[in-house]
Amino acid sequence: MFKDVFVPSKIGSSYLFSKRVVSIEITHIAVHALLIILNGDDVSIKNTMTISLKDFSVLSVISAIKKIVSTIGKHDEVVTALPSNLVIFKELQLPFVGYEKLELIMAYEIEPLLPFALDQAIIDFMVIDENIKDNTSTVLVVAALKKDVDELVNLFEKAGVSLHLMTVDIFSLYTFYKHALYTNSSTSNVSATSRLLRFFRKNESPKNETNFVVSRNAVDVFVDIGYQGVNILYVTSGSLKGVRAVPYGVSDMAQSLSKKLEASYYDVMQHLIREENSEVYNDGIRKEFQILFGHIARTLSFFGNQMKDEYKTPQRIIFSGFGTSFANFIESAQNFFDMPVSVIDMTSVCKSLHIKLADKKSFSVDAVSNLATVIFGKYNDTCNLLKSFANKSDNILLYKQLGMIVLLTVGSIGGTLWHSFSELQQWNRAFIASKKELTTTLQTAMGIDVKSERNLKDIVAKAEATLKNEHRLWFSFSKQTEQSYLKYLQDLSVHIDREAIGLDLKKLVMRPDLITITGSLSGNASYDLEDGFAALPVFKEELSELKYLQLVEEARSPELFTIQLKIKDKGSHDTH
Repeated sequence: MFKDVFVPSKIGSSYLFSKRVVSIEITHIAVHALLIILNGDDVSIKNTMTISLKDFSVLSVISAIKKIVSTIGKHDEVVTALPSNLVIFKELQLPFVGYEKLELIMAYEIEPLLPFALDQAIIDFMVIDENIKDNTSTVLVVAALKKDVDELVNLFEKAGVSLHLMTVDIFSLYTFYKHALYTNSSTSNVSATSRLLRFFRKNESPKNETNFVVSRNAVDVFVDIGYQGVNILYVTSGSLKGVRAVPYGVSDMAQSLSKKLEASYYDVMQHLIREENSEVYNDGIRKEFQILFGHIARTLSFFGNQMKDEYKTPQRIIFSGFGTSFANFIESAQNFFDMPVSVIDMTSVCKSLHIKLADKKSFSVDAVSNLATVIFGKYNDTCNLLKSFANKSDNILLYKQLGMIVLLTVGSIGGTLWHSFSELQQWNRAFIASKKELTTTLQTAMGIDVKSERNLKDIVAKAEATLKNEHRLWFSFSKQTEQSYLKYLQDLSVHIDREAIGLDLKKLVMRPDLITITGSLSGNASYDLEDGFAALPVFKEELSELKYLQLVEEARSPELFTIQLKIKDKGSHDTH
């Protein structure tokens, strides 16, 4: 789920996540397969399979591919290589540096050199040298007919297999040579990133890694003898200077032997594959070797004539491929060439590429082409003859990334809404609980029934009104208020002569801030106040002389009146 969507599957040539790759090679006589696990810098060879073909019919090849992918083991990718005899090679030197710039102009540069129309071709290239100072690049360009690529792709599609990579065997062999047989220094070609990843993965120091192969100034000829042809690479100081695909391979040798021995081609190939020791076959193979070596010698002469002064005599010839497994091969080659010859040492290759074998007998020199295709994909992320398919794959990855972004966005918004809803629900439950607790407390402590009230403001207002009344009641019976009332009564009794004015007090209401008196005046003859109207002015005069109280509403009639007195300010008390 996270690979290539959130994080890349590899950094440089080091894999962050393990990848299981099946490399399949289709020849005229058999279909060969290699299952490899890439993890970090390590290359683990888990399984190999070879299915012989009695005829090179489409159905036989499809059946072999189906059997391989279903039985070789669990895998993530399937890769293959197009034979060099089906492509055209051109070496170009261009005044650009950088793969993106070269890719833009490559079709225009190669079109005049093609023997067929550009719209019928599939173009790919590999940068083999860059000169940053001069701003130039040397590239090896390959051009294949679309129909040849489509035919190979169709074989896999009909077998129900989706190809992830199709390269050219020359590209994969050169990449294999660079990383398995050559180094630019005395230390291993493991990158700093790869070393760091290996250190954290295995908790082991990457020091003391050594390369077991060619010196950096070597001039080598790397020859791979395959079923359908021979690939010859002329390499100087690790840089590919010349390449040629000779259309003469093991199948051609077997065809020639079948005619000489009057045996079927299939029987001869089976004899060669099983490596059965027979003097008749061995003599015939030695003669075929002479023809094969002759093609290689003429190719070296061609390189010399083409490069002229730049050509250097090779220091040795390194052989690989199925043809090297025949009896007396190395002796025949050494007798033919006047320079050192050798077959690649698989032990050294395994050490330099960090290869681990599930079975020591499961890998041999004839599987180099399959291994080289996987190694090419490990170190090269740009070259692929299936670029149209790769674009579709990139679109699928883009759709996955966009889908994941949409999913995360929707998930984030949904999560935020859900969290907000949960918070609101929680606060609502807390509010309801608090309201219930409030009503219960008010009913218990203050005797207020507010269950019918829904609005919290109304509940609070009702509680405040009750509290205010309680406060007034308490204040009425407080000691301070009691002393004040006595003071006010004394003030009234001292200044008002009830007998003289005939005051009939019917009601006296005393509040903290206001005193209300209800009564009537009848007067008294002994005081020259014969009736209430005569006593009324006297009553008003007496009220005006009060020390602590001030008349607010005076009596208008002696017959039943109501007057109100308010408490004077403290300053008025003192100055009165």
